[in-house]
Amino acid sequence: MRWDGRLASVLLGVATLLGSSSAQAAWVRLEPADGGFSVFFPATATLTTKEEPGGVTRMWTARVGKIVCRIGMLDYNRHIDAEQELEADMTNFLKALG
Repeated sequence: MRWDGRLASVLLGVATLLGSSSAQAAWVRLEPADGGFSVFFPATATLTTKEEPGGVTRMWTARVGKIVCRIGMLDYNRHIDAEQELEADMTNFLKALG
């Protein structure tokens, strides 16, 4: 499938530390071949993929004790306004934090 537009956005590049020591984790580097980024997780991340008409979402999640880390990447199959999309991502992220 040909992708006309592509935006790799870190949707939830957030680690929630709830009392567990992140320094004790065995950090693992994740670097998707087509992602254009790399990130460290406190354990091997699990990939979930969701295909929709507008594009494909990939989410990586790693959990160690009470540490939860997640990062996502969305590949659009159409042209998008990247600045507008990043603003919407930030708004949704802040809304989720309360």
